Amino acid sequence: MTTMFIQLRRVVCLLVLLQCCVCVAYAESASGAGRETTTSELTQVDVDQLSKTVAKAYEYIALISAFLFVLKENKGLCEEKTRRAEAVAENITAIVKEINESKIGNLQWKPKEEWIEEKKKKMQQNMEVISEVKVALAELSQLEKSYKSELEGVYVDKEELAKAGDRLSEEQSSEKPERMELAQNISKIMEMLTVLEKRINAPDGDLQPFATAALSLNNASEAVEALKRSLGEDAERVIVSKGIENKELKRIAEEKRVVATKKLKEAKAKELQRLSEGGTVEDQREGSGVEQPSGETEERRVVGENVRETQEERDRKDSKEEQANGINHTKEERDVDGVTEKNENGKEKETEESQKEKVTENTKEEKAKKPQVEVAQRIKERQEEKVEEESKKPRVDVVRAIKAIQGADGSLSPALVHGPLLLILLCVLGCTLVC
Repeated sequence: MTTMFIQLRRVVCLLVLLQCCVCVAYAESASGAGRETTTSELTQVDVDQLSKTVAKAYEYIALISAFLFVLKENKGLCEEKTRRAEAVAENITAIVKEINESKIGNLQWKPKEEWIEEKKKKMQQNMEVISEVKVALAELSQLEKSYKSELEGVYVDKEELAKAGDRLSEEQSSEKPERMELAQNISKIMEMLTVLEKRINAPDGDLQPFATAALSLNNASEAVEALKRSLGEDAERVIVSKGIENKELKRIAEEKRVVATKKLKEAKAKELQRLSEGGTVEDQREGSGVEQPSGETEERRVVGENVRETQEERDRKDSKEEQANGINHTKEERDVDGVTEKNENGKEKETEESQKEKVTENTKEEKAKKPQVEVAQRIKERQEEKVEEESKKPRVDVVRAIKAIQGADGSLSPALVHGPLLLILLCVLGCTLVC
């Protein structure tokens, strides 16, 4: 009988130990699940902030695309200036070589007047070409400055955006379609940014022609300095033209900055419009996504507008002069009432023209702001749809909240989950030990 009780106590002890291990394992798994749900899912505040970041990323993409578009528009001009700068460098290098060969065996060599006159004409042409290349590169330099200035306000961290997209992708998209759409937008943005970075950073990318032009200009300038050293005292007789002065170049660069900034903003507005209408990554690979003006470049269009505005001002002045002359001629033939009526008509005409100009300017401003307003409107509509869908599923959110709270405060511990059962087993174990 004693042996049987001893065996029974051993069995009960093993059962109690096994039950305790099961309870502990279950509680840890439940608590771990609650913690995972709490840390992996994004809150609504995070999602709203991420939506704003996505809108900012689209603006970032639009700015890069606009910059590349304007660069592409000036690519032909830049390549032409590069060829001319290279030709200048070759011409000047040939003159230096001729001087060095003449000095071999005759260190006291001096150029003749005929030679000086001939080279002076060539150098005058060469210096004019160098000045033209400097002006062209000054415009591109101002364009780059405008681009970098705009970039500071819309820059988006690509790595942080990718991490947020991965977290959204891990969530159950069937329960939260708005988050699935947000994850898809982030994926699309990442693909676009990858394409744009390759176009900018690649050795043979869109910036390569402009780097080549700058190098050619530098080589031409170095050739001029080498010629000065070779000629010595006669350098001023050959190189009469100094080219464009730095002060004048700065003034021209400031004028070009205004034009470059305007072109960049117009191209950015068009690209934002394309993206708001559902532009794809394939469109981005094909080009900048901005339509090129047909028949003339953007610069020519701006110049044409300035010419037309100047012509209109001249026409208005001519018409005023004609009206004034007409009034003088008709003073002898007509009475004062007729003259007054003409003046009033002229004032009304000027008022109508000024009103038309104001309406045209307001229309241009509205067109420039329209893409940004549309993007903000679309984000607002998506957020409203998101709130409406979440309001239809309150029960699911409540259940998740309860589970998260239980996981956080330890209410899934063994003592609370299986408290009664453990109490009975401990009583049995105590009785067996006493017996």
